[in-house]
Amino acid sequence: MRPEIALRYGLLLLLAGLTGCIPFVPCHYVYPSISCVPSVAVDAPPDEIHAFRVDIVKDDSCIEFMGPSSYRLTPMRVWPGGRTCPQVKAAVDHGWIWNCIALSYGKHFDHTLRVRLYRPGFELIEVSSWELPEELRWVQVSDATGQEKAIDALLAPVGQTLQPANSVSAFASPRNGWKEPREFWHLKPGWFSTKHRQSLEFGIAEYQRVATAYAAMGQLAAAENCSQKADRLRSLTSKD
Repeated sequence: MRPEIALRYGLLLLLAGLTGCIPFVPCHYVYPSISCVPSVAVDAPPDEIHAFRVDIVKDDSCIEFMGPSSYRLTPMRVWPGGRTCPQVKAAVDHGWIWNCIALSYGKHFDHTLRVRLYRPGFELIEVSSWELPEELRWVQVSDATGQEKAIDALLAPVGQTLQPANSVSAFASPRNGWKEPREFWHLKPGWFSTKHRQSLEFGIAEYQRVATAYAAMGQLAAAENCSQKADRLRSLTSKD
């Protein structure tokens, strides 16, 4: 078990015992957390790899108080020797437990990071915090559909796929005075940081590249869908 997870569950068990003696009073807690992704050998020509640090604030709460998580991407340099720099994140996880006798509620914000390695024409590779990959295995994709899925994976929440644009999302509500594209509800807006905006613009360019490939093969519906993804992602970058 990773260190930050062991610490988290140990503290939550302690708090669960304490709150059992204080019904109807929310018990707040806070503790430090550290995430680390070590240096990774990309096992490919460095100029073909686009590496991104993904900072995540996950709302890991009960369903009654669940809110959207947030993702921020930062481009990383792949050094000429074919390795990425180690990435470390120190944060403060926090939340509360509310014991109401018959029911208990909780809200928790978990901070972590991932490193995502994107190589055009291959499946995305993701490295988790405290993971020590022995060797990366690049899986080549044979068509534009596979390339589109790799871009989706670069931008998607951990362990999930992008929601269709016409889906009903519980979190597709106004945020900072505007309504974000639903499949990108978890991404910070482009104004959040210059590096994050650059990462979103990279995604736009890749969607446009794959849309062109679809069009060249006569798959016009797929080309239009990919172009619309680029447009919706562009609307995220243009919000001030």
